[in-house]
Amino acid sequence: MAQLRTPRDHADDTAKIMKALPKNDSDITPAPRHVERPRHRDLADELRPLLDWRRLSNPDSSAWCAPDNDNERHVDEDGVALNVRDVEAEWEIRPTVNEIMNAVEEGGTKAALKLWKKDDYGTPYGAEQERDEDRKVAIAALKYLLAYVQGTPVAPAERHDPRFTPPGIGAPESPRRRALRDLAASLGVTRDVPLDEARKRWNLPPVANDNEPAFPWRPADPREIFYTGRVRSNPDARQAGPENDGISRRQGALQEAAHLRGKLSRHTVKALDIAIEAQNFAEVGAAFGFLGKNAERRGKQLVLESCAELKAALAKG
Repeated sequence: MAQLRTPRDHADDTAKIMKALPKNDSDITPAPRHVERPRHRDLADELRPLLDWRRLSNPDSSAWCAPDNDNERHVDEDGVALNVRDVEAEWEIRPTVNEIMNAVEEGGTKAALKLWKKDDYGTPYGAEQERDEDRKVAIAALKYLLAYVQGTPVAPAERHDPRFTPPGIGAPESPRRRALRDLAASLGVTRDVPLDEARKRWNLPPVANDNEPAFPWRPADPREIFYTGRVRSNPDARQAGPENDGISRRQGALQEAAHLRGKLSRHTVKALDIAIEAQNFAEVGAAFGFLGKNAERRGKQLVLESCAELKAALAKG
């Protein structure tokens, strides 16, 4: 009579088989991670200056402004975590609850929500503030721009030409879009132009051999580069953040960043600005005009060269 196979026998046989297998030749027992020597440790060390560049370019960093690829905690120079608030202060948030409720109760008023009517219950309506006047002003400005480009000035009395008045709901083409289309046609701009032809029109070299951006990447005034530290929902309020460091630290970071931007080349500044927001090297290469696999290779090369130049500039002070 054959002896029954027990769970213990099965476990012993399985252990013998697994032990006899070649090293790392099994998807059941994956290779252990090299904690002491990570795979991209050298690359991470070479790209570390990007963290300094982001810190200098955006000294008002906070939790809601952090890029998606940021995996570092917000700490001070001593490594102590900063108390960063995730939202603005309650009194800075607009609109407030009372403003929303008043808008609903006073439906039909200027810049307020309209009440639902009995006939179309369940359909929300909204009214923009000064919508008609804003459209008239925008259309008139586009008309003046089009006339200036064509060399045919328009008299002030023609500001509200019937042909440029806002059409009714459901019109196939708005006057704003029509004015833009006429302006583009007068400038000879067409859509779906091949990239090589478009660059040739503006006397730019082909994409494959182009390392020069079409326009200067860096503004003339360094103050136009940095975030001003204002709350987007309320421009009159300053951005919420840690108050213990004071304004001097932010001012010093901005001055240091402006000094570095003056010492670095234009290509380096562009590559660093894109790298702190890009998800991969291909996005950096595409911003410089490279395509496909070549974009990834050249993007990595540009970022590494820019980090090396930034590291040398930081070392010199």
